[in-house]
Amino acid sequence: MYGPAAASGVLLLYGLSDAIPDWVWPLPLTLLPLTLALAVAAYLSLGHALHGRYLVVRRGAVSRNTVALECGAVIGWRLEQTLFQRWGGRVTVGLPTAAGDRYYEAPDASVDQALAFVAGATPELAAQFIEDNPTTPDVGVGASDRRKSSPRHSVHIRASASADLSVQS
Repeated sequence: MYGPAAASGVLLLYGLSDAIPDWVWPLPLTLLPLTLALAVAAYLSLGHALHGRYLVVRRGAVSRNTVALECGAVIGWRLEQTLFQRWGGRVTVGLPTAAGDRYYEAPDASVDQALAFVAGATPELAAQFIEDNPTTPDVGVGASDRRKSSPRHSVHIRASASADLSVQS
């Protein structure tokens, strides 16, 4: 979604230096409505769920792709966040497996949903890395009143013996 705006910014710089005509830089901005429509369609087509012994991952705006993995086929997890996902409280869950395409992704899952995938599909593996500690934080700018009303969970992820990571959901 930020591509057309970034392209316009670059073209504006070229326009200011007289390398290209001044009327060229607004052209990528005409793609913003299309980009926004595709972003909404991609969001609406997301569907990640843990159903029985299957982990179902669905994604795609133009061509929808649905994968059902047996939980026993999942051999690990990869959780990653972009800066924009962190702001929105989202995470991309990577699922390495020995079957099919060997790696699947569940983009834009909430942190709670991602941890539920890990704990629900591979409880033995998750027990080695995740411990759930209910907390009620009262710090933050403007968000402390919301947090006091509903207890949140702080998840401590043990990455190794020497490094620990903490995630709050």
